[in-house]
Amino acid sequence: MKFCKDCKHYEAGVSSHGGSLLPGFAFYIPAKCHADKTPVSVDLVTGETRSGIPNDCSLVRLSELKCGQSGRLFEPATLDGRLAALGDKQ
Repeated sequence: MKFCKDCKHYEAGVSSHGGSLLPGFAFYIPAKCHADKTPVSVDLVTGETRSGIPNDCSLVRLSELKCGQSGRLFEPATLDGRLAALGDKQ
């Protein structure tokens, strides 16, 4: 099975809390998918294109127009990812 965590477009989520210094403070940033390479703007100094804001992995996998449950945009980044891609071809 193709998991987002094994894809090269995956960016892990971040969560943290304030500990004893800031009790009650917490934040969470969900895992992101960078598969959408639609350029938004071009840097006029360097010529680099900047893509849009990445989507949450869970939203990308829910939409069949994007990656979907089948992992249509999946590109392996790890050995586990390459093995997952091989398993689908059988």
